[in-house]
Amino acid sequence: GWNDSTSSSFTASGTTTISEWSWALPGMASVDVFVDGTRVGAADYGLARPDIAVYFPGAPSDTGFQYSLDTTSFPDGIHNVVVKATDKAGNVATYATLKVTINN
Repeated sequence: GWNDSTSSSFTASGTTTISEWSWALPGMASVDVFVDGTRVGAADYGLARPDIAVYFPGAPSDTGFQYSLDTTSFPDGIHNVVVKATDKAGNVATYATLKVTINN
């Protein structure tokens, strides 16, 4: 998988979208978003990403996911956002931490 939507650090206010893709041979079971170590929700998985099959022949075209993060639920300041994708075999891929400066 890969983080498409943001750099490794950014400033956000209101609602910000985390969009990425993930794919595993056994199929995907879930994609969860964590802020400062606490799970805040599940991303919508199965969004069209036909570009992934171009780079990974045989990959399905619906590997995209996105999550709308409501930053007003958190105090202003720097927060760590992590995405964890779990496949149907129970393997977990942890994405690189995003440093988000919330400024509402």
